[in-house]
Amino acid sequence: MATASSSSVFDGHAFTTALEKGILNCKLCSNEYTDPRVLPCFHSFCASCLIKHTGYRPSEYFSLTEGSSPRRAHTSRPPIVEFPCPTCGVSTPVPRGDGTEKGEFPQNIFLQKVQAAAARKKAVDSHCGNYPESCQDGGTENVQYCIECGAHYCPECRAKHDSMKPLKGHRFISAADATGFITEESLKEALFCEIHRGEELKFYCEEDGCVVCRDCSVTKHKPHTVLDIKGAIIENTKGKISTLVSEGIKLAYQSEHSGGDCQHQLEMCEEKIRRQKDEIQTEADNLKAMIDVECQRLCNKVDQHFGSRMEQIRKDKELFEKNQTKVNDVIEFTEKLLKYGSEPVIMTHAKALKKKLRELTLLKTSGAPERAEIDVTFVPKQPTSHDIANLLGVLHDGRKEGSQSSLPESYRVQDEIESSSSTLTEPIDIPTPKVPLPSPGTPNSQWQPPNHESPDEGRASFSSRRETPDVTAPPGGLGVTCTFNARMPKEKSCRLYGCAIDENGDIYITDEGNKKMKLFAHTGHLKSEMKLTANWPAGIAILKKGHVVISDNSKANFYDNLFKNPRGKVDIFMPKTELLIKSIGEDKVKKPWGVATNSRGEILVCDVHSKCLFIFEPGGSYKTVISLAQCSYPMDIAVSPTNDTVFVSDSHGHQIIGLGVHGEPLMRYGSKSQQAGSGIGELKFPRGICVDHRGHVFIADSENGRVVQLHPDCSFFKEVDIPGLEQPVAVAVNSKGQLAVVEYKGIVHVVQYLKIDSE
Repeated sequence: MATASSSSVFDGHAFTTALEKGILNCKLCSNEYTDPRVLPCFHSFCASCLIKHTGYRPSEYFSLTEGSSPRRAHTSRPPIVEFPCPTCGVSTPVPRGDGTEKGEFPQNIFLQKVQAAAARKKAVDSHCGNYPESCQDGGTENVQYCIECGAHYCPECRAKHDSMKPLKGHRFISAADATGFITEESLKEALFCEIHRGEELKFYCEEDGCVVCRDCSVTKHKPHTVLDIKGAIIENTKGKISTLVSEGIKLAYQSEHSGGDCQHQLEMCEEKIRRQKDEIQTEADNLKAMIDVECQRLCNKVDQHFGSRMEQIRKDKELFEKNQTKVNDVIEFTEKLLKYGSEPVIMTHAKALKKKLRELTLLKTSGAPERAEIDVTFVPKQPTSHDIANLLGVLHDGRKEGSQSSLPESYRVQDEIESSSSTLTEPIDIPTPKVPLPSPGTPNSQWQPPNHESPDEGRASFSSRRETPDVTAPPGGLGVTCTFNARMPKEKSCRLYGCAIDENGDIYITDEGNKKMKLFAHTGHLKSEMKLTANWPAGIAILKKGHVVISDNSKANFYDNLFKNPRGKVDIFMPKTELLIKSIGEDKVKKPWGVATNSRGEILVCDVHSKCLFIFEPGGSYKTVISLAQCSYPMDIAVSPTNDTVFVSDSHGHQIIGLGVHGEPLMRYGSKSQQAGSGIGELKFPRGICVDHRGHVFIADSENGRVVQLHPDCSFFKEVDIPGLEQPVAVAVNSKGQLAVVEYKGIVHVVQYLKIDSE
């Protein structure tokens, strides 16, 4: 007996899963579709739900009476032209059909078929089809389904079925597969013409884009191109649709990805809005606190001015009141004595009374303080809104500071290793405040800022910048003493990478943007500048003899791209004569960055490419190398004057590590998981680092816009208070308690953080 192949059986499980996902549920009423209608955007709804949602009723447009032709109904309401799709919001025009109420919106034939198939699937009975008429068993075990008969048979009834000659050759499938088969057959049932009853829709009209029956093809569609559906046309159509679906899937993925990026940018914008508002609010709170202090000072001054006078006035008032009482009492007694007393009585008290009255004339009963002595008036400042704005701060809009919109200038820092085989492109200079610094040697065409910082391009940042030296005398002698811009008037921009400060407070700065070493006084005034032969000056340190050592990875870009073998060097200068004494490490270092010197006069060089710390003798000869493999991205270094501990800033590792003289790890500061953060014990792309004569460590926490001060054991001490600090990249300190903080875009802050005479 023939049996249907399982490969032709419909996947009932997938169909059931689709039903469970609500394929037949209307998005408006959440119930199963009743008369589903499809919109041009291919979202479907119940016909009644569409009427409720849009408020459109065909009866308002057409007068419908049985046997009459459709015509426009008279109504005072204006016609509805279009409405938004309830699901996607696409504007959907109200169709103008043939006047039938439910014929306005096209029927969703596919959903109607699915509904019918679902109903048949639900109605499938796996019992024997002859039960209970002729089958007494009626069980469900071993029941099979006859495709031709469309009925279930138990083994006994099937034997009777197969014994009949007309029924031989029928195909049977298991009862489990029957549900899927019946559902599939229901979905594949033919469509019939509504005009020519009984005529199957088997042809496709290309001009009208609809399926037609045979009679329609030779009548209404006779002049059109009509093709048989069961042929190459259906395969060709499926292929084209599948191709378009593939393109649609790509578009959907791109939209999802772009939407995710937008969401991330929105979150970052919200975070930046919160941060900027917090900064503004903090500044406002500080101003309020200062105003409160000043208010209290003025009030105390008023109290002091009036206090002594008021005390005297109170004493005088009490005296006058006492004297008044004394006088009144004596006068009252005297008046009663004179009025009611006899001559002997009066004479008895006369002598004492006259004496008392004479004493009363000597009492103080006048002498109020002069009004001019207590006449003090408060004259309000009456500040304007402009005064308040200047007092609080300003918002710098990066979009108005530059005319181009490509990579910001800060992205141009080539000081970290991301790819050693990429191609360099010409950088574009656009001033943008506080952006994440790229890796040294990373070309602009390859490196992109982190997604979480993408809204920074052109963002407004709350700050107060100094374009000219601002020398102040901080309260108590501690705090920022000077803020100035290292960019000279004729220079378009500057890019600062390293700094050092000597015992006189003179600040040495490497300006990669102008290929110079600049020397400033601690007051912010330029003392001298030296043109460097290096193409990429980075770190800088002062040697014991007053010589200056500067790291240069000028050849790094060229060799990195051509041979994947970068080479750099370290130059030693005599600043006073601008003489290049020697270059060292040309055969050792790859991409030198931080430089420092220890108590023995040795020169230490941090190589960001090799992740090594090279040590050279005071004369410049190579001595040894220490591995920095525990660092993700070693950049700057500093040596403690107290015990020669070497501190390394691991920029991408968001940490600081302290090493012994032989390279053994001693301490660290930062997240244990090497994750960026802004709290205590966390850093975000730390750059410059220095150590003072007490062993305290100062860190330029670049992306957090702060300078962190640590105890000698690398435990948190405090954040250095530097108003307006945005993107510190280098720090330096001397034994006089002066701290120099350099920002990438050229701003330099001088801080007196310690009173030496108070130690």
